[in-house]
Amino acid sequence: MLVLLGVGDPSLIALGALAGVGFGASAVRSAYRVQPDWTAHPLDTPFGPTPSAQAGSMVRSVDTTLLALVPLLLGPFLGYVPRVLLLAPAGFSAVCVLVMMYTWVK
Repeated sequence: MLVLLGVGDPSLIALGALAGVGFGASAVRSAYRVQPDWTAHPLDTPFGPTPSAQAGSMVRSVDTTLLALVPLLLGPFLGYVPRVLLLAPAGFSAVCVLVMMYTWVK
């Protein structure tokens, strides 16, 4: 949309496509996370009792999402996309895919 309005660089499209691979890997990693043990002793929280293993299960794949998101946020902030910024999401997406592959086996 920024490119169509004339305020962005066309390489933002490539940046978004490269970051999309990392987002996809994060979504797959999140979908196959281990479900919490609902029989464990619950923890008291302001929102009510919560299983003790739920917090660890809920934050899984947030790390890989942030890795893919950082270069994507820097592109519009800078107004153009330097080559280093195009290489960063490619590397981060590769790391996200590898993390997903090796944690999915467990």
